Amino acid sequence: HSYPDMGCEMLCNYNNVGYRSLTGVRSLTGPVTPLCRLFALRTWYMEKENFLFGGDNATAAEHGHYLQMVWASSHKVGCGLAHCKHSPKKEYYSYVCNYCPIGNDPRYLSRPYRRGRPCSACPGHCRLKASACHQEDECQSNSCTGPDCVSRTCPDPDLKCSTGRLCTNACPTVDLWSNCKELHKTWASWLCHSRGLAGRQRREACKATCSCKGLIY
Repeated sequence: HSYPDMGCEMLCNYNNVGYRSLTGVRSLTGPVTPLCRLFALRTWYMEKENFLFGGDNATAAEHGHYLQMVWASSHKVGCGLAHCKHSPKKEYYSYVCNYCPIGNDPRYLSRPYRRGRPCSACPGHCRLKASACHQEDECQSNSCTGPDCVSRTCPDPDLKCSTGRLCTNACPTVDLWSNCKELHKTWASWLCHSRGLAGRQRREACKATCSCKGLIY
């Protein structure tokens, strides 16, 4: 697919367990531009157009990139860009992002986050992010003005102003077992407070469940 407005062309698209990637982004105008760098993120986010929150059609193949971008418990991300000059056909750019902890749990694909007011689930642990003027899903500028977050407006009447909020009480570790929460409901003491080697191994496997009560994980 070509996107002349961004100066980019997507040659192929794939993903793998543990990270999200877009390989084969070619600049149509010569050197890669800042807009072309954002093209990968925009392409991943566009998968939301076919996603219905709470529905039964969510799949990792069709929505996996978008779901990982908005996965509530993922709180760290690292991205990289590589210019692949020596491809047999065309030179291209490869984009990869790693998320921690990994999202896209098959059990919750249709509900990657909780619906509600931003930061309502983390009182006392909310960071106010910069306001931005946007049109639909596209950010236009950071020029929201006004005395407070509620009444801020954009210079262009066709744009809307939104102020982002981010929960900061993320758990610093993860569960290695997929059923830790279920085990904790029935055998909390056995899982998190048993002594001996077996007990320590269980606590290590379910570290988030055992040590991150009240935190996001």
